[in-house]
Amino acid sequence: MAYEPDVEGAEPQALAGAIGIIQKQRPVLAVSLYHRPVSQHWEIPLWIRNLDLGYRLYCRHHSRYECETVCYAVPERRGFLMAGIRGWFGRKRKTAPK
Repeated sequence: MAYEPDVEGAEPQALAGAIGIIQKQRPVLAVSLYHRPVSQHWEIPLWIRNLDLGYRLYCRHHSRYECETVCYAVPERRGFLMAGIRGWFGRKRKTAPK
């Protein structure tokens, strides 16, 4: 299950309204961070972290312009999904030789 609100700037209100579903079902979250002031870049991930539901947080910028920054939150119990989510983030990075 995934929750990806497309609410054009009302992301904090949408998350607050969905708190019961988020706590009960722990969906993968994909939340836009670019509609509001820069403070939303840290407020939304902090809000998700403070739920203490075991989410791993990832932020990805999908454009060379100031828009299209998304926070992905993946419950740790769904760690097996990370293989699919790598597609969202592009290729897996190679580690630098030691």
